[in-house]
Amino acid sequence: GRGGGGDGGGVGGGGGGESGLLFDAGEGTLAMLRRRFGAAADEVVRALALVWISHLHADHHLGLVRLLELRSARPGAAPLLVVGPHALGVWLREAAARLHSPVEFRFVHCGAAGADAAVCAAIRRLGCSWLASTRVDHCADSWGVALQHSEGWGLVYSGDTRPCERLPQLGQKL
Repeated sequence: GRGGGGDGGGVGGGGGGESGLLFDAGEGTLAMLRRRFGAAADEVVRALALVWISHLHADHHLGLVRLLELRSARPGAAPLLVVGPHALGVWLREAAARLHSPVEFRFVHCGAAGADAAVCAAIRRLGCSWLASTRVDHCADSWGVALQHSEGWGLVYSGDTRPCERLPQLGQKL
């Protein structure tokens, strides 16, 4: 889950040098990661397989550019896979064009994530067998996601959506 104040939540995994998935990246995300992981925080960011942004509210995405800068500063780093609403992709491309250092990312819309080859490959490397998404009741283009792990557990995430029937229906598929 995701706590207030820009904290992020995630799923660990392994293999291929990638070790996690981050749900939402508010302004304080990098600081939260540094408090949690200390000196290893930069490596945690560099090892992320995917970042899922549930919707375009600032407290869910403003920390993403800093994560992209940190990850892209390492020579040979693979572009970060970012899944989010359409407007986030536009915003990221515009922000990236104005930065002093280039940032590398691959953007996928939340609604297309379950069928996207790169997203499917990333979640498999994290030990998950499938990902599905659904629109949720919040601002425009808000999304919830469900992941099924190969060890039998599942996860449903929606940011801070209002209650809606589609989310528990998605969770029942786990």
